[in-house]
Amino acid sequence: MIITDTKNMAKAPKALALTFASLLALGACGSDPVEEQADTETSSSAEAVTELVSEGAEPVEADTSDDGPTLDPVVDDSETTTTTSEGQEAEPEEDPVETCEAPELQPHFVDVALDDPDGGLNVRSGPGITNDVIITIERSGELIATGNCEIVGTVDWWEVSTSDGSLTGWASSRFLSDLPVFNPGLGKAIEDTDNVGIGGSTLEEMAEAIAEAYGFDEDGVITQEGEVIGIDAQGGSVTYIMTGLKDDASNGYQVEIDFLLDKNETEDGEEVESYTALRITNYALCSRGVTEDGLCI
Repeated sequence: MIITDTKNMAKAPKALALTFASLLALGACGSDPVEEQADTETSSSAEAVTELVSEGAEPVEADTSDDGPTLDPVVDDSETTTTTSEGQEAEPEEDPVETCEAPELQPHFVDVALDDPDGGLNVRSGPGITNDVIITIERSGELIATGNCEIVGTVDWWEVSTSDGSLTGWASSRFLSDLPVFNPGLGKAIEDTDNVGIGGSTLEEMAEAIAEAYGFDEDGVITQEGEVIGIDAQGGSVTYIMTGLKDDASNGYQVEIDFLLDKNETEDGEEVESYTALRITNYALCSRGVTEDGLCI
């Protein structure tokens, strides 16, 4: 026999309905604390960001690109500029331009070596050794600088004219002096009669005695010039170059000596020679040149 409780079965649907309603109510109440907590954390984070910004920190933007690491920019320093104190760009400095100056209408004198292979200073048709030689001026010769100048390599070339103005060309300023240049030479012949009779047992002793009479000291140098001429039983002639005088105009003399040769025997039978100056002619060795009168400058 199946017995059914219709009264309780009628009450079951109502009980289920109440239970479902209760669960919905509990679910609604439980979700409020979670949302409130999330809102609180969000508010705290916003306040922290606001506080950092108020303290002067700059926000950092995230790099959202997918590119690789950024390389340092390449700086082209081939041209550098500087700025002035006012912030303006200063123009780059240029290399100084070499300038050349020459005296104008001023006489200059050729100063080349005594043994210069060209025999003097070459005056050319233009500045530089590639131009043609129009005239060669000997040592101590005079040229007039016109004032024009050009640099060729490392040499200043001056435009010059001859003293008579007949020719104009270009010459290296290295061989031009604003002071007169003198040529060394022999002064005029002077007969020395004061020292005739000086002698010695050899020619060298005779020459040393004459040099001492001329004022040469131990620094003097006596050199025989050439061979003894015409020596025989009566004598001969000899020339000596005597240098070492401390004189600006003359550094010595060229001395030509005519001598007498005597040969005598001693008691022991030995032959003894003696040389005596019979005639002495000297020429000054002029270090700066000779005047028209044959005197040292």
